[in-house]
Amino acid sequence: MPTSGPSNSAPSASAEQGAPRDEELRGVVPTESWSASLESWARARHGEKVLTVPSTMDFAPLGTLRPQTFYELPVVLAVMTRRTASLHAALTRAVEIIREATYAFRAVVVTDVPTAEPIRTVDWTVEHLLGEADWAALQEQNWLPAAVDHLEWARRQYGASLVLAPETPDQVLAEVARVGAFTRAPEKILDTAGELARESLALHGAGETAGEDAAGGVEQSLRGWWADALQDGITRRVRPGGGFSAEVSALAGPGAGVLVADGETAGQALQGWAAESGWTVARLTGSGGTNPADVRLHQALVRAAGEGLLQAVQAAGPVLLITDQADAQTTGTDGVVVLQRPEAEGTGWTARLQMSYGASTRIRAAELPSALDRLRRIHLATTL
Repeated sequence: MPTSGPSNSAPSASAEQGAPRDEELRGVVPTESWSASLESWARARHGEKVLTVPSTMDFAPLGTLRPQTFYELPVVLAVMTRRTASLHAALTRAVEIIREATYAFRAVVVTDVPTAEPIRTVDWTVEHLLGEADWAALQEQNWLPAAVDHLEWARRQYGASLVLAPETPDQVLAEVARVGAFTRAPEKILDTAGELARESLALHGAGETAGEDAAGGVEQSLRGWWADALQDGITRRVRPGGGFSAEVSALAGPGAGVLVADGETAGQALQGWAAESGWTVARLTGSGGTNPADVRLHQALVRAAGEGLLQAVQAAGPVLLITDQADAQTTGTDGVVVLQRPEAEGTGWTARLQMSYGASTRIRAAELPSALDRLRRIHLATTL
């Protein structure tokens, strides 16, 4: 990546609004969220703003020599993660045609897919972001705070005046128009850029939501789509990276809390009473292998489902994992319900409820609905 020290050039004359202070960066969309994507955070934080920057970094495509006026050009920064892959070709083709026609800015892309074809076909500087799946395979912490820190470092380091972070086809077209207005591009160039964007969107099968690939119904991320899953009720296949994949469905409740049913057995245990219980329910099936990376991605999906749905429904109750895996941990949830097979014929299933604060109890599986209702009321009484 061609970089060098910051220049002493004056701020861009086209800048209109001040850049946010560091202490303001986390105020719009919580970075601790498992339901927000990096693109939605960037749009909420920077939106339609044209940012005032004290200086821009001296860099040029392919490290070629440029006159001083080139280094004084503003910087446009695009956020393009794996989640929005179906939109990348449209955004890069359209923005690049404006850049080549006007030579009014330099482009930087913050991405976790730096070798993807849409990025390789344009002469932009690449800031490589560690992907969500790679992050989750290494540690249990939420990826978004680290991604936001990297994005904001890049924005300040390069001196970006515009931040582009579309998540839908309409947002791609709006961002292209915004770049055109920012550069005062001729109308003919804007028309050409818009047409290229629309052609690419159709060619790459970009739907209403960016997380779905051309095959349809496949999410490329653990985050950013939980509210949509509740609204449309469609079972989604999640493939955030590597060999990991899982099927996820969600059912909204009125606010009792979130139950994450992991596996066929857990899903069957909820059948018949979950919808009437008031809990929001996520069912996860067919998830990954047994290698350490897949196991960590599986754990991250459980946490993303619990916290993402909790935020989506604005529930105040606890997040519980329901599973038949005896070694299940409470990490990322308020507790875990481990379903245990009958120890002797005719004795029936039992359930062990283990809370994150250490309390544990064992009940008959048939008593689970009433036990969870009591737990919800205790949780509300102690947290509100």
